[in-house]
Amino acid sequence: MNRKGFTLIELLIVVVIIGILAAIAIPKFANTKAKAYIASMKSDLRNLVTAEEAYFADSVKYSATTACTTPPTAGSVNFCVTTGN
Repeated sequence: MNRKGFTLIELLIVVVIIGILAAIAIPKFANTKAKAYIASMKSDLRNLVTAEEAYFADSVKYSATTACTTPPTAGSVNFCVTTGN
């Protein structure tokens, strides 16, 4: 008899190898959302600094306050710049 196919041991070895690879890969991608959120906040802060510098270039002073009338939406952060901060 000439049987074709894989033995149970071969299949178990493949499953173990896939499990090991998954155990290595999953933690590397687990904090991707947090890293993206932090990168977005840094970008927003850089944009705020750029806007303040542009305002300073036009009026030779920094803005005393910003209108913080928009409530923050889910997953966002609002920056309110006031005198003394």
